[in-house]
Amino acid sequence: MSTIVTRAGKGTPLTNAEVDANFTGLNTDKVETVTSTDASILFTKVGTNIDLVVSQNSPASSLVTAVRNNTGSTLTKGTAVYISGATGQQPTVSKAIATSNATSAQTLGLITADLSNNSNGFVTVIGVVSEIDTSAYTDGDQLYLSGTTAGTLTATKPYAPTHLVYVAIVEYAHAVHGKLLVKVQNGYEMDELHNVSAQSPTTGQTLVYNSATSLWEKNTVSLTAGINGTLPIANGGTGASTIATAQTNLQVDPAGTSVALAIALG
Repeated sequence: MSTIVTRAGKGTPLTNAEVDANFTGLNTDKVETVTSTDASILFTKVGTNIDLVVSQNSPASSLVTAVRNNTGSTLTKGTAVYISGATGQQPTVSKAIATSNATSAQTLGLITADLSNNSNGFVTVIGVVSEIDTSAYTDGDQLYLSGTTAGTLTATKPYAPTHLVYVAIVEYAHAVHGKLLVKVQNGYEMDELHNVSAQSPTTGQTLVYNSATSLWEKNTVSLTAGINGTLPIANGGTGASTIATAQTNLQVDPAGTSVALAIALG
């Protein structure tokens, strides 16, 4: 800490140099604090050191995006939504459900606060949504987009044909003060993988690797293409890849007479 010289302490008027030194000391050691209106962000400067404190509930600790609700009804806080369109240079959102790619692939996040119809509001994309009912879950539960009720979440991991969309983790299970940490991670369709070319498949097709294109491609299984190896006799095949070996395996002579049958008939 700097020493401040006062006239009372010195007993005589201060010199210009002493006044300058006092101002320099005050400027160096001064404490500056700026706090946001909701006290969630605190900026403090002590000398040359600067501290920035952001509380977990601060908007600065979350990523939110402006949206518009034109669904015809209120979207309540914590509702899972997807981008369903755009108007007035803002995306419009609707309740997401994991029954189709159209209503789940664009899942954006959870409604930050109750949003009336034909109103603008916010969706929490990454961050905490608090003061909601999470009593149906347990602390630490992973939550997925529901495939049964639009806009809701489930702690039961879904499997095909329900689409897999991870939405949040339960930070605090409580009927009133519940907290969810949101971070949407959308699953992939088979034909969305970068090394798979299998758009519009038909029943019975499978994936076969094509070294010429370095892609897994859809292929119709047949007895003339797309199959490698041999089919065992027990499964209705010959267990061979050549005619001669097949004849031996099936105990058939080149003339087509069954050796086994001839022996049996004596």
